[in-house]
Amino acid sequence: MEEEKYFKKWYDENKGKLSEKRKEKYEKDSEYREKRRNEARRYYWMQKRRAVKMEAVDIDKLELKPNEILTIEGQDRDDVRYGMEFEVPVYYTSAVAKVVSRSSLTVRLWFLNGYLDEVGYRNVMDYRMFTRDQLECIAQNVPLLKLPSKSFAKTPFFVRVNKCFAELNEDKLKPMKKDEWRFDLAPCPWCSKTPSLQKRVGKQWKYAQCFECVPPGDSDRDIEGTVEVDGKCDACGKMILFQKDIADSRKLTVLCDKCGRKLREREFVIRRER
Repeated sequence: MEEEKYFKKWYDENKGKLSEKRKEKYEKDSEYREKRRNEARRYYWMQKRRAVKMEAVDIDKLELKPNEILTIEGQDRDDVRYGMEFEVPVYYTSAVAKVVSRSSLTVRLWFLNGYLDEVGYRNVMDYRMFTRDQLECIAQNVPLLKLPSKSFAKTPFFVRVNKCFAELNEDKLKPMKKDEWRFDLAPCPWCSKTPSLQKRVGKQWKYAQCFECVPPGDSDRDIEGTVEVDGKCDACGKMILFQKDIADSRKLTVLCDKCGRKLREREFVIRRER
């Protein structure tokens, strides 16, 4: 305690001189100046922008068109698509450049310098080819490009994207593990084709759109279910309470039946899904 009091007293008496020395060093020492700037950027991000919501890039809004259609055979033994031959749309580096708002050359340098792991597919001209799921990995983490980092190679964007790439299966697709997905001989509720497809949700198996409805290369498919919604419209004060059969509660749109306004997510709660 005595040492702290002494230091505080000493600092109060000498802070003017210290400030002048820092200013002089900041003007003359470029390395010190850059270090202080980086610290200021990090402080700004952590303190001033912490509450700002960073939204991922919506690939659908970019209207990207596949450059090629790749025919592959499922290689992951733990995946329900193992041994199946199916087509997967793939995209060139120019599509990634559009997602991250950088040039194609910049994206290629990220791979050449080892910042991003190799994608796995190349065509006869040696162009990198990205699956839709790999593009999603990149798009979801684009806001992290704005985060400062002491080492460019360890920028959170590269770390997160590489981790996401590693979580994809051997075919560079979102896994459809056999303990989470299975085939059923009953007709598909959407297209009436067999076999249908089921996904484990909690302890229950629920029907999902089969491979006739959604291609095997696309793991984003609707799942059956019933939800109970409880909420209140902020605009008119109308209480909302209903049950609805819906494929996926994450895509639920709730409209006020009094004023017709679309409720925000904070205005309603999904009470039950079965």
